[in-house]
Amino acid sequence: MNWMNAKTTRGFGLALGLAAGTLAYPMAFAALADESLDFTYDVVVSGLQAAQIKFDMDLTPTGYRSKASVETQGIVSFFSDSQTYVGTSGEIINGRAVPVSFSTRTEKSGKQKDFKVRWSESGQPEPHEPPVKNPQTQAEIIGALTAGVIDPLTAALRVRGDAPCQGKQRVYSGRDVFDLTFSLEREVNFNDKSDGVYRGPAFQCRMVYRPIAGRDANKARKNKSEPWTVTVWFAPVDSPSLGGQMLLPVAAAGKLDGRKFRAFASRASVSGQALNQLSSVSIN
Repeated sequence: MNWMNAKTTRGFGLALGLAAGTLAYPMAFAALADESLDFTYDVVVSGLQAAQIKFDMDLTPTGYRSKASVETQGIVSFFSDSQTYVGTSGEIINGRAVPVSFSTRTEKSGKQKDFKVRWSESGQPEPHEPPVKNPQTQAEIIGALTAGVIDPLTAALRVRGDAPCQGKQRVYSGRDVFDLTFSLEREVNFNDKSDGVYRGPAFQCRMVYRPIAGRDANKARKNKSEPWTVTVWFAPVDSPSLGGQMLLPVAAAGKLDGRKFRAFASRASVSGQALNQLSSVSIN
């Protein structure tokens, strides 16, 4: 079952993050956090429970730390028993999230792989450690690390409510460089017939994942495949730390290697309050 791979995680969670044992952030930071996010997402592929994503983040007016885990579940775990952990830390500068470090760990079949990326003071990401084995692929990755590249979790903070689902962002996950392009399709309202726990207004957005360099780019060239397109629904929430609205993903849907998938928040809270109480856009 090769379809349960990292692409699901990158697309839905904008590559959601590292678990506590891998990049445990200081408790002092958590205690000082002005805002805390606590989300769990269920991923269903072809009608089967396939994975669960757990994600949390702490924000202050000066910085952020986030961690998440992705674990295969149900019958899928019999064929591909794997866990992925990612995490990031960064600064908030003039209301804009700027990454400092990003880590990822994958555990599968008793084997473990770790990647770490750091950003220089000028905002330029450094090549991850360890480098990929293929020298040509490594060179392509380095060449694609243009100014302004951010990690996947920071990308989630760049999807802002003042210009919902507009523009393109280059993202570096440690082994892949890719562009995420967003466009707003419409405003909707999640009701009792909707998947997950969220109820309230949301932006329905089209997200296009286009690999630039790395593993996915090599596969795309070999298979001559088109960019991956996903529909993502974001709930708008006021963020004092960012000085505006942040958009939090509450559901996603699309196709993964020809199979339909959907993902939705089965738990969603901000600073201990249910997300439903905090969403800040009125749908006419």
